[in-house]
Parts: sequence; C-alpha cells; structure tokens
Amino acid sequence: MRPLQRRRLDAVLLGAGALATGGAAVLGGVLGDEERVTGMWVGASLQGDGRAAVTEVIDYDFGLAQDKHGIFRTIPGLSTDAVVTVSSASAPDGIADKSIDLSGDEPGIELKIGDPATTITGRHRYQIGYEHPGLLDAAGTLRWDAVGTGWTVAVQQTEVHVVAP
Repeated sequence: MRPLQRRRLDAVLLGAGALATGGAAVLGGVLGDEERVTGMWVGASLQGDGRAAVTEVIDYDFGLAQDKHGIFRTIPGLSTDAVVTVSSASAPDGIADKSIDLSGDEPGIELKIGDPATTITGRHRYQIGYEHPGLLDAAGTLRWDAVGTGWTVAVQQTEVHVVAP
C-alpha cells in the first residue's frame, strides 16, 4: 500500500473510532441517568414531650423516566390523621393518596405526591412538613428513622438535624 493511501486509511479509521467512542459515551450517559434521590435534608425541632415539627427537603431526579407522576414517601410513626404539607416550585405537589404502611418494623404512612394526570421528568425539589407525635421513647432517648427505609430508588446524600429544648 502506498504511503498516501495508508494515511487516508489511518485517518478514516481514527475518525470512525472517535465517532464510535463518542456514541458509546452518549449511550452510557443516557442509560446511566437513573431515577434517584440526589439529596435529602431533614430537620426536627423537638419539644419536651417528644413531639417534633419536622421539615424534609427532597431533591429528586427522575432521570429519563417518561411515565412518572410524582414520588412516594413513607414516613414511619405517622397516622393517616396527621396533617402533612407538601410544596414544590417545579412539580405537581398535591397528595394524591395517603395510606397506612405496615411493611416496616414501625407502622407509618405512605404518601403518593404528585398528579395522576401529569407526567414529569428531570430534577425537582419537594418540601414536606408535618408534626411527628413522638420521637422519644419511654426512657427519653431519641428514636427516629429520619430517612425511612421505604425508598425504591437510591438515596445518594442525606443530612439530618435535630434541635432539642
């Protein structure tokens, strides 16, 4: 093979290799964008009798999911009578359903947050507020599952704060 033909062949092969590598990188990025909680901040203001005002801030990334209407949040220790507020600046934030969850060690509630008629994608922040009836056990020890075990997606980062009297 002559040197000029060899150089052209090398250039074509290098170009094809670069395109294949770029395509693999794009495909990996698309397939790797999974649904997850990218961050969760939970704060409780504890009262002397064990009740606490709780605020949760959940940063949720729906990734490339196309059929999602909102999030599920299981909160241990709450009953369906508990007053729960939810807000989001960028996603439907109504409570579509509030039911008893008995799957864990401690009963609680499962919230369906969102709108059944609206699908969403991308990243959204939810703020949830409620009063927890008791975070202290009989001995006065803090017993609180702040994050919960009911997540069906990965939770990447959490931060929990408690303020006591």
